[in-house]
Amino acid sequence: MPGAPEGFGDILDFVGLLPCLILLSISAITMIGVYLFADPNDPTCRAFT
Repeated sequence: MPGAPEGFGDILDFVGLLPCLILLSISAITMIGVYLFADPNDPTCRAFT
């Protein structure tokens, strides 16, 4: 962009990427927690296959 200060695009890239990485991390940690702490012997849990 003409007249933009030095490093302006870097800040925009970081601001756009950070929320995406946070949401991705939260969802990954949640899924790992579900798989690690789920009780496979619980009769209320059914297999998807």
